Amino acid sequence: TQSTWGCVTIIVIYHKKMEIFVQDDTWALILSKLPFSEAVRTTEVCRLWRTRTRVWLETFPLTYLSEPAQKVNLDALVSTCPNLRRLKVHSRNVTLEMLNRAIQNAQSIFDLSIHHFKENSSEIWQTLGLRLSSEKCSLQQLYIGQCRLGNQGLSLLQNGFQLNHSLTSLSLYCCELDSEGVTVLMNSISPHIKTLDLCMNYVCQTGVTEIGRAIIENRCFLTDLNLQHNEITSIEGEFVEAIKQSSIIKLSLGDNKLKSKDLKLLSESFQKQNKIQNLNLIQMSLNTKKIDFMTEIIQNIHTIIVLDLSMNFMNAASFELLAQAIKINNSLQHLNLSLNSGGFRGVKTIVDILCEQKKPKLEYVDLRFNSLSKGEVQYFSNEINGSIKTNITLLIQ
Repeated sequence: TQSTWGCVTIIVIYHKKMEIFVQDDTWALILSKLPFSEAVRTTEVCRLWRTRTRVWLETFPLTYLSEPAQKVNLDALVSTCPNLRRLKVHSRNVTLEMLNRAIQNAQSIFDLSIHHFKENSSEIWQTLGLRLSSEKCSLQQLYIGQCRLGNQGLSLLQNGFQLNHSLTSLSLYCCELDSEGVTVLMNSISPHIKTLDLCMNYVCQTGVTEIGRAIIENRCFLTDLNLQHNEITSIEGEFVEAIKQSSIIKLSLGDNKLKSKDLKLLSESFQKQNKIQNLNLIQMSLNTKKIDFMTEIIQNIHTIIVLDLSMNFMNAASFELLAQAIKINNSLQHLNLSLNSGGFRGVKTIVDILCEQKKPKLEYVDLRFNSLSKGEVQYFSNEINGSIKTNITLLIQ
């Protein structure tokens, strides 16, 4: 719908093409084939306010435009919408020059996401660094994903990170950073940043040590840290000590090469810290020794609410050990054991716990892709109906 006065909200319908045209003398906006997953993640995908003379666009997810790629006149968008708050851009939809001008001119943006800029992007990082160092900078959330940032690009942002006071969330996902780049980052990181995402880089043990040192020396006060898939082989030393005195409530260490002793150190650190609520240890190849320390974490950490142990090759015996620990824990609400090898015996062990609990404890359990046959899935479907007394989301297949 479109009216002279009022608000237009785009609603995304699964498998339905939906287009909205906001006609103006200077530009026309087209959004089509928005993916359902993004619609779930972003309740209001895009909201536009139109008056007699101006269109206000609060959120514009350029990354979600359909293929083939549609080039968007970002200059017109920024000049027409001075209240632009969130901007998500992809290299297939905007040119480097357009993005560079948008960073300079869109003063109201507080959430900026930059995706897939690979070649000759140093000018963007230099402009962004200047923007971050400005006293008028309003950026609170910055996401740079699958870009060729590297250590050299990060050095262009270093001064901006040091001088910035508005940024609270920083994501450098798959940006070709190594331990040297992490050292530069942790030496310049603002104490205002609470969320740090370094997933899919090469942090390694040296980088982890630098992160721990920054926390110990009170140079950063993180509550959410993502180090998933970073070639980390050990967390001994400064990082473990940092966890003990940190305010981290969400930690992702999945898809690294941690050993049994590292899980033991994690367990001891969490017990002393007594704050961790969300723990991601996916794809860690949890063997028998590691499972013992994992059960120790579940039994003794009574602050943990969300636990993700998916893709860990755990068998029925591992599921049974975890089940005994889950019975003792009174805080766990969200458990992901998908993509393992629990089989009928292992899955039944977990389902039995759910059937036994009389008070709402576990609220969400994912047991999908655990080597179950169609008949076994049907068995659990029949078993669950009427057996589970509490409200719970249970996914089996």
